Amino acid sequence: MKSDVAIFFQQQQHFLHCDDRQIKPKIGFIYDVPRLLESKGEMIFADDSNAEWESQATLDALRNAWGALGYEICELPLDANFFLKWAENFNSLSLVHSVAEGYGSLSREGWIASLCELAGVPCIGASPLGHAVSMKKSLTKIVCSSLDIPTAEFHLVNRISDLNQIPDHFLNRPHFIKPDGEGSGMGIDPEYSISDSRLKTYKTLEFLLPRFPEGILLETYLNGPEYTSALIGLISDRSQNKILPIAHIEVDSGVYGLSEKSKDRREERISFPTLDTALRQKIIDATYRLSAALEFHDFVRIDWKTNENEEVFFLEANTLAGLSPIYSVLPVMAQAAGMSFENLLGYLRDSALKRARLGRHLWYGRARLNK
Repeated sequence: MKSDVAIFFQQQQHFLHCDDRQIKPKIGFIYDVPRLLESKGEMIFADDSNAEWESQATLDALRNAWGALGYEICELPLDANFFLKWAENFNSLSLVHSVAEGYGSLSREGWIASLCELAGVPCIGASPLGHAVSMKKSLTKIVCSSLDIPTAEFHLVNRISDLNQIPDHFLNRPHFIKPDGEGSGMGIDPEYSISDSRLKTYKTLEFLLPRFPEGILLETYLNGPEYTSALIGLISDRSQNKILPIAHIEVDSGVYGLSEKSKDRREERISFPTLDTALRQKIIDATYRLSAALEFHDFVRIDWKTNENEEVFFLEANTLAGLSPIYSVLPVMAQAAGMSFENLLGYLRDSALKRARLGRHLWYGRARLNK
């Protein structure tokens, strides 16, 4: 007699091979609605917080792509009715795709991944562990150090007095200042993100710490080119994953911050140069090692920068990297690999559903509900 878990995964088989004769599989599409919350006076967000949330045009493009892939779209906006809608629909979902970023929590990118594991529903993207660790850049750097993945010298400042513990030899040479727990260029600007003195850094921290209380990261400034790598598919099986072409990112200001993160168009210049073989291999090997260690499932984009000696260093990992065909980098990387936008989403879908069959992360959720 088959277990409830085995029956569940047998029922999932048709989601990879659906056609018009079958009932359309249903995908839960989860996204933020911050302006709705603001209009009700429930929450006032920082001025630059909209950098994290997807535009209406991007949400529409994702809906259309999932529809073209044969899915019925179950809208699950993060509004006051989210949990009611979730309770009514989660048992009928074959898959969840979340672009919800949340706000004000280092765990926010893992909220939906955790909910899906508890509910036994396959979800595209990293494990809750991967989302949580990568959200704190300093912690990810510590993991990198243990894996022999190069990362520039860094110091974490949680309160202004922490600056007193940082040596002059670090503060008197160029260093980069950014929030430890934010993405999308929030808190990064050419006017204040690069410093070479204790006084300038002190003034920047006075400005940033009240806005980003999770901490501010100071790291040695790297003046070489910036690259980004992306791994998609099953981490555990190289025959079922791809390293996308490594992209070179350039911006006019030289500081890849909020001013380069438009939701209307792609501001950065993206190219795919022929890299030195050793440099390329270092990035690829490190991408695989970090992804395996932190369970960056299905897709992740990892940022790198070089110094004047062309040595490459880890910057940060993006487990909820943008998938907008309008302004995100990862779909351009997929296109360079010969994948259309729909092909990319289909590849991520296949990876998430295969993980659901092969792994055990959903066992408890399904068994708990079916007993």
